[in-house]
Amino acid sequence: MRAFSALVFLLAVACEEPVPTVEILDPFDGDTVCGSPLRVSVAVAGFELVPTDDGTDQPDGAGHVDVFVNGQSAAMGGGTEFEIPLDDGDIQLRAELVNANHTSLVPYAGHTIYVTVDSNSCP
Repeated sequence: MRAFSALVFLLAVACEEPVPTVEILDPFDGDTVCGSPLRVSVAVAGFELVPTDDGTDQPDGAGHVDVFVNGQSAAMGGGTEFEIPLDDGDIQLRAELVNANHTSLVPYAGHTIYVTVDSNSCP
């Protein structure tokens, strides 16, 4: 009976929907970056990225990435690469997954890092 219970548990876990995640890959947390525009790369798992302006209804589990700088919307899109114009200074950079209708995912799927923008560090 224990073996059967273990098998049922493993099958249930294997059939669960993946939990959507987003991770900022570039820049790294704590980096000093050259500046404007800041190139941001994210990785998304367990979530279908769709264009933000296609005008169609999308199923649950489909949407786009919103990128925020110091709490203010800076970019959005159905891809994993963004360019954001920035002034020098310390910034909080946050990426969030949102549904196609711009509502937040439940549970929340986001990633926050901190970087310093310094145009004097440009090669």
